[in-house]
Amino acid sequence: MALTGAELAVTVALAKAAEGVDFDTKNGAPCPLCGVRMRVVCTRKWEGGTRLRFHRCENADCLMCRSSGVVKSVQSAHTP
Repeated sequence: MALTGAELAVTVALAKAAEGVDFDTKNGAPCPLCGVRMRVVCTRKWEGGTRLRFHRCENADCLMCRSSGVVKSVQSAHTP
């Protein structure tokens, strides 16, 4: 049974969201689908050298926004 175009798009969107994105202190985290900076909805405490955040896309034209999906981002501690 083959997926329709819409079903395939949703499957790809969810897979990209599950992979997560990198968080940058200057630019935040981009949506994996549309590239627009996402709003932070939850920030976890530092665990070792990493910190997790969860985001929602607010671009009304983006499938991630319309599906109300949450995207994970990872911030790594940088040492000079």
